[in-house]
Order: sequence, then C-alpha cells, then structure tokens
Amino acid sequence: MARTVALGTITQALIDTQDDVSKTPYISVSINDNAGAGAVEYWSRLEYLEYHEETYRDRAVIGLNNRDNALDNINMDGQEFTLGLGYDSSGHGGTTTDTVAQATLWVKSHQILSVQGDRIYQIFAEGMWMSLREQKILTGVTGDQDVAYASIFNRTKTVEALMKLVIEAMGWTWTAVATSDNITDVFLPVFNVNLAPFESGASLLYRLISMTKSYLRPKTGKVFEVVYPQITDPVDETYHSDKVPFFLEYDESTILLVPNSIVVLCNQDPSGEWNTTLYPLIVGTAQDPDQFTAGVYDGNYHEVIGVYVAGSINNQIDADKRADAILTQLKSETFGGRLVLPFHDCRMELYDRIEVDDQRGH
Repeated sequence: MARTVALGTITQALIDTQDDVSKTPYISVSINDNAGAGAVEYWSRLEYLEYHEETYRDRAVIGLNNRDNALDNINMDGQEFTLGLGYDSSGHGGTTTDTVAQATLWVKSHQILSVQGDRIYQIFAEGMWMSLREQKILTGVTGDQDVAYASIFNRTKTVEALMKLVIEAMGWTWTAVATSDNITDVFLPVFNVNLAPFESGASLLYRLISMTKSYLRPKTGKVFEVVYPQITDPVDETYHSDKVPFFLEYDESTILLVPNSIVVLCNQDPSGEWNTTLYPLIVGTAQDPDQFTAGVYDGNYHEVIGVYVAGSINNQIDADKRADAILTQLKSETFGGRLVLPFHDCRMELYDRIEVDDQRGH
C-alpha cells in the first residue's frame, strides 16, 4: 500500500507540497566517505540521479559535482546508504529536508568523469536483490537434515517461514504477511537448500516466490515485506490529465495470456521416478476465468496448455493452488504501461495500484 501519514511513512506537509505547481526538490545522498569522516550529505553536489525500482532489482546512478577536485581521493565503494527522496515542505508547515527513505543501496563502483567545463564523481549503486544474488546461504538455515550446509525441509515450515530464514540468514529483517494469498503463510513445501550446488539467497527466494501469488518488496533498513497485489485492491492514487495530481504521458499495452490453461503434475515418487501405482498421479489445474466457463473454452483465442511439474505436492488442494499461483503470475505479465509525471510522488511504492483519469479528447 502507498505510504500514508497514518502509518508514519510520509508527512502531510510532503503530500501537500507535491500538489503545488511549483516546488523545490530535496534529495538526501548521505554516504560514508570511507575516510573516517562518517556519513557526508552530498545533496549540494548532486548533478543528476537515475534511480530504478524493479521487481527483482533496484539500482542508482548518481552524479556529484567535482569541479573543485575535492572528491578525487574519496573511495565510497562498498558503503551502505539510503536515498531520501522528497521536497522542501516548509511552505506547508514541514521542513526544508522532508523526505521518505528508499530501500537500502550499496556503492558498487565509482568513476571520475572529466569533460570540458565539468568534472563529475559518478556512483553506481545496487540494492538488496543484487546483494542476495551475490551471497551464498551457508549458515542460519537449518532443516530436518544437515549435511555440509545442506538442509531439507520436509513439510515442516510454510513458504513464509522459509523466506524469513533466508532473509534473516542475510542479517536482514523480515516483515510478516499482512494480506494472505492462502499459500504463502499456509503451504508446507518439501524444500531443499544447497543440496547441489550452493545457492544464492536470490535463487532460494525465487523458488519460494514461484510457489505463491505474492511478491517481496525491499524497504529501508534492509527490511523485506511480502505483498499480495490483487486486482480487487483499492487504488492507491489517481492521476489526472486536467487537474492535480497531473500526469504528462500514459501508454498502456496488453498481450494475450499464453498459456491460458495450466496443468501441474504432482505426487512424484520420492526416488524421482513416476510410479503411478504406488504414487497415483495428481493433476492440478487452473484456467483463465475470462476465457473458460465451467472448463469449456469460450475466449477469443484457442486454448493453450502449459504443463508444469511439482512432484513433491501430494494432495489435490495444494496441486490446484500451485496451478492457480502459476496462472496468476502469468496474468500479471499481460498488462504493461508507462506513466510520466511532472514530479516524483513520494507516496508510491513498488506494487502499488494506480489509476489514470484521461480527459483528453473529450
């Protein structure tokens, strides 16, 4: 959900400032200089910022003014920091440095750029998902069997509990599920960790997320929370073509859902074979309700079946839930858009729902 005053994640002054036609941005870039001076605020040197928040990656390119050569011998590589994005909200009773903190970043490299009339200290930073890709999970995760850091969780922990183990093995903080998809905090999978080869934290979380209808959102302070975006969720913000908050451009596109009928094969023999005599085949199914009525296809395109395997599932309910989870994730990829605003909206977070009120052409 969007940042709100009630949750203490944004001030009312900052919200009011964003609706002003004219406003002064403030971006906190406070990074330890690795030279013993502690955290240094570089807002006064900021020349440009390109910041991306994506489903499984966040990154930033930051350019600092270095015309005085003062940053030549500063090495920020490896430093952890948080961008603060906001505005001078003093006109609405706030502060000149009113910001909301973004997800944690680390400086991965820097360059000294020199062109005619200018010198730039450029920082490339990456966030929590990239850190998860780098780190092998060797400790802090234990299951029913421990062999050379390998663990087997044989239906002993929910998907959420396993995610929590991975996050806490990184030394980070986990936020419990707020809105359930009836899978993440319910389903008890057979889950192997590091049997072969050693896996990164990201690969473990990818496997767990793929079992659910949920996603993970990185937060400031090295915190992860589960979000379950649903089409029935209330709209977090509406942008208008003819009144505040304005949008400048909006493009949207849709693609066919392919496959539109999901089949999941379950109840595999633990040996890895498909012995249907001892382990009768269980088939989970899910179909797009917009294209199927009572299992009969009535859509605009022919039926396309996608076949998946989840051999460790041993009951029909969980088999159908897995098929539904796969279909839900595929459907989420059928709609895309690009919205251009004349300002940065500090309320919005990854996976928030927006609505566009376009009065152009009326």
